Amino acid sequence: MTLQSSGSISMDQMRTEFGISGAISMSDLYRGGSEVPTTAEVTDAISSVSYSGVSGATLGYSQRYMYGNLHTYSGGLGAGGTWAYGFMYNNLALSSVFDTRLINNGGITGSNYVSGGYADHILFHMGTSKSGQTLTETLTATMGRAGTYYVLGYSLDNGQLGIEVDTGSGFSTVYSLATQSTSLTSRYTFNASVGDKIRFTLKGIGEEITRYYYLSTSSSAQDKTASVNTGVPSSGTIAFSDLYGASA
Repeated sequence: MTLQSSGSISMDQMRTEFGISGAISMSDLYRGGSEVPTTAEVTDAISSVSYSGVSGATLGYSQRYMYGNLHTYSGGLGAGGTWAYGFMYNNLALSSVFDTRLINNGGITGSNYVSGGYADHILFHMGTSKSGQTLTETLTATMGRAGTYYVLGYSLDNGQLGIEVDTGSGFSTVYSLATQSTSLTSRYTFNASVGDKIRFTLKGIGEEITRYYYLSTSSSAQDKTASVNTGVPSSGTIAFSDLYGASA
């Protein structure tokens, strides 16, 4: 939760938000002090997603199956599959069907992925494909938290990424579908307001172990850490209105 953005803020509201008991000194509420942080891990950036692409366990490159939404998938697992590919977001727990599968070409099983702190991103989506296969996946995310986010793309072979954005007037292309490089590269900076939508197209053409993208708070790596409480003073006079929208 965060404090309200207008009107009166009570002492009890501040105690609840920042976990304070007893008397409150205004100096306790300086940004970067004992109660009001300067950064936080964002786990509510996306309010909803829609997806089209694979349906059921779809075999890609050797022992790698794609499942789409790794949070909600509840169907059968691909025979002989070692890795589970798909998308995840908001630090949500993965479906229990993947508890013993390695996630997105890594060495971490589904049961340990989130609890072990490996979901360090806003959104992560990986695909794979076998020889002669062409696969297109489309994911649309509606933003639940305003902020600056970065889209980072990668492909080991011929994987392609495209990006569209809708800020209220319909979708427009901000990054045309293009083959990604073998270096993780920032492709778009998304200055999002609540309710804005971003659509990703991830396309595989022929044999490929991995292609993927992140939505991140960093322009160079996967991350979900963001600056918070930027309107709260770090010294000097502080007013209740400076705490509008502040969070622990």
